[in-house]
Amino acid sequence: MDKDKDQNELTKRLIAEGWTKEKHPDWVNDYDWFYGGFRYTSKHLDSLVFATACGLLIEGSHWGNGTSSYMGIDWIPENNNPTVKCPRGKVGCELNHEIFKNNPFGGGRAKMVYCVCHLTGDEFSYDRSLKKVTDIEFERRDALFREYQKKYRVCQFQSGFNEWKDRWSHHYDPIDYCPKYGCSYCTVLKKELSKKRGNVFYDLKITRPGIYRGFLTKEHEITITKGKKALSKPVSMDICEIIAKTQKRKILDKEEMRLHAEIFLEPRIKVEILNIRAERRESKDILQDLQDVREGFIVSHESDLNAAAKEKKSERREEAKEKKKKKLSEKIIKNGLEQLSELDFCRARKVLSKEEFRELEAEHQKSLEVKPEKFEQLSLF
Repeated sequence: MDKDKDQNELTKRLIAEGWTKEKHPDWVNDYDWFYGGFRYTSKHLDSLVFATACGLLIEGSHWGNGTSSYMGIDWIPENNNPTVKCPRGKVGCELNHEIFKNNPFGGGRAKMVYCVCHLTGDEFSYDRSLKKVTDIEFERRDALFREYQKKYRVCQFQSGFNEWKDRWSHHYDPIDYCPKYGCSYCTVLKKELSKKRGNVFYDLKITRPGIYRGFLTKEHEITITKGKKALSKPVSMDICEIIAKTQKRKILDKEEMRLHAEIFLEPRIKVEILNIRAERRESKDILQDLQDVREGFIVSHESDLNAAAKEKKSERREEAKEKKKKKLSEKIIKNGLEQLSELDFCRARKVLSKEEFRELEAEHQKSLEVKPEKFEQLSLF
């Protein structure tokens, strides 16, 4: 394997000038074949100025992290060809490299048109820089959003700019976004939000049909899990109420996704969302639960299931702790504290008290004493 066959242009130039792998200028890092030889130091790269084909200036620090490779070419400062995203998103620019000129990247709303840059001897100036053009572009987009906001009730956190169509779009998703941002004023509802916080609760009904395969049969089964939460954490009751009114389809989609493996194997399974309500805390209707049980449904509450799971987890932890405690106690009795490894000693400090340490060490000392009957056996020889 020839490790030096893919040397970058900077390395080739320095070697041609007489530098060697062992002796090189102080503005490059040590030779490393994995990165194509020499690379600029961070300090030197920061001092360099590059320019796009249309003359926009970029400081070298823009490429201070990572490298880029495409179509078998390394697009890096050392090759004098690093790339930036064109702030105008111009496809077909005659000044751009042939590889990127008519080859935009990105999916959805993103439009990534890469532009190849080269070193320039000019001093950096903000008025001629890529940063100024980018700032102007973002200001233009902000102005478009303000106009968009006048026409529609939209949330900035739930809106996105479509770079392909050059316009804003809005996707209202209060279940995923509202708990994350916790706004005090909602631009969709056009009001200050209530300080009372709660959650959206619902009941999940799953109907599993009977399966008949010889002697192995599965009976028809209907389960209802009550008090499931739609939100990851409490939010304003105003948001909870709007979710309860409008987001039933979203909640159903999430539950079907969670059960997708079971539904794939048995497409006749039916998933239903019942009794969506906005509440500060879960309420239980005992009479309705009894009625559901009389009708043959298997009824459970999410809070009870979580409490049971938490209790089982606590029991497993306690069992594991007791096993660890027993194992470490046996080691101390057999070998003493001084013979414990550093790791075992740290573990023992977590599960044993000072009194238990003293008792175990005392037992170890007792085990070292020679019993009287052993003296009698020794006297026979």
